[in-house]
Amino acid sequence: MSSSQRWLLPSALLAFTAPIAKDEVVFKVARGTTLVRTLESSFALELDSMKVVLDGEEVSSEMFGEFHMRLERQENTVVTDVFEEVSGVRPTRLVRTFDQIGGKRHIEVTTGEGAEPQDSEYESALEGKRVTFLWNDESSAFDAAFAEGSEGDGALLADLREDMDLARFLPSAAVAEGEAWEIEPAAFGDVLDPGGDLALVSADDEESADDEEDSQLRDNLAGKLTGTYRGTREVEGKRLAVIELALDVNTHSESSAAAEDMPDATVTNQAHATFRLAGELLWDLEGGHAASLELTGDNGLELVQGLSGTLEGEPTEQTQTMTFSGTARYAMHFERR
Repeated sequence: MSSSQRWLLPSALLAFTAPIAKDEVVFKVARGTTLVRTLESSFALELDSMKVVLDGEEVSSEMFGEFHMRLERQENTVVTDVFEEVSGVRPTRLVRTFDQIGGKRHIEVTTGEGAEPQDSEYESALEGKRVTFLWNDESSAFDAAFAEGSEGDGALLADLREDMDLARFLPSAAVAEGEAWEIEPAAFGDVLDPGGDLALVSADDEESADDEEDSQLRDNLAGKLTGTYRGTREVEGKRLAVIELALDVNTHSESSAAAEDMPDATVTNQAHATFRLAGELLWDLEGGHAASLELTGDNGLELVQGLSGTLEGEPTEQTQTMTFSGTARYAMHFERR
């Protein structure tokens, strides 16, 4: 071996043994930080099939004639969070202003007689209110209360959550570009219902947009959710971590109640939803918080309504199954002030 080759050998070894560069992507917001969070969600579903079974016999589709249904829903929320006190990586006192909360739903049923649209708009009594979230060491949870100068029905606070940070999507340790990790499916609940139950109801106060069935859909999330680190990107002078997201999750709910016009009958409702979405989460490395999230893809829904009981002295059992498919979109933007 020549002397020049001997001098090159240590450098080559160092090149092969040098540690791979990794980045820490963590949630850590400084005391006094103000974040304005703008959240949007929407879906559009078309009826694919409908099946009716009456006392064990499937009803011919010819009995329905021409029948089609389209479901659409959209929600928009803007909140301003002030991190008044922080301990470590956790805020201990946060004041949230609900700047805007609203939504709308469109159902269109088409038969041989034409289309019958039904439109509803949603609003919330929380809009314009300020709520303080105070960390409770004894319960290891946040206590919510209306902030000074803001009043409202205490029931509105019962199912609110302080966490709107998307921290459950982050890796548990520093990551190198191309590295992937599994995310608990329950983290998707932070996208489905960020901030918990925002008390959306229809403008005529007859229909709630968030009830026990919606709570079950959040609690029953299962499937697979994966994050992959794609390095960093500079946006408007900020260094942002890029996390590619892919998810294939499902959830379900079930409820039952007495039939309104049949005292000896019970109505059951089941919902099965699927989400196959992809997108990215951008994370502000300097500020220690999410910068934006965008998820789009396929959304499926199966609704099963059953009726069992006694009709005119005779036992009866009916089941109607409606299967829908379509698309969904979830977008979030976080501005630090």
